[in-house]
Amino acid sequence: MALSERSYSRVVSLLKVALPLAAVALLSTVFLVSRGQVSDPQIPYSQVDLKDIASREGITRPSFAGATQSGDMIAITADEATPDGSRSFAASGLKAQLDLVGGSTVKMSAARGVIDQGQSLTRLEGGVAFSSSLGYTLTTEGLSTAMKSLDVESLGPVSGTAPAGTLTAGHMSLHKAKTGTDSYLLFTDGVELVYDPRTTRE
Repeated sequence: MALSERSYSRVVSLLKVALPLAAVALLSTVFLVSRGQVSDPQIPYSQVDLKDIASREGITRPSFAGATQSGDMIAITADEATPDGSRSFAASGLKAQLDLVGGSTVKMSAARGVIDQGQSLTRLEGGVAFSSSLGYTLTTEGLSTAMKSLDVESLGPVSGTAPAGTLTAGHMSLHKAKTGTDSYLLFTDGVELVYDPRTTRE
């Protein structure tokens, strides 16, 4: 049924009023919804002190390696090192390994220490674990090792197990023999060895 001209005019007039009202209602709904949202969302940040990072120079997992004149290989690594002087680094998670010409291996580790490139020396501190493939497993409070020569010195008493039993001594050192390529582990200052036949090598 076709609309009369009068009815058509009424519909148009009604739409002229209804459509703007509907648009206003829609816009109001949009603003109301946006106001209901959180205006300051929580953005996750890593718990890192950026000021501390900016002011601190550090090296992650540094490594130093070299060889002595007689051919012994020396490798020193750390979890982290921080400059402690012109050529010195305070390090954590220190580890040192010596692969000696004679075929034996010496390993040392400590929670912290100092790598002094100026003196070509590394100090392991805070409790040091020392082990040798020849059968020595020892602990000491501190230990120093040269970086260009085979020269290891304990900074205090040592204790642990030796190939023939349990061992305690006031001082321990590892050096190269004066002639040839052999090296020797020396214990001094009140050495006490408790023999245990179960540890004796065949």
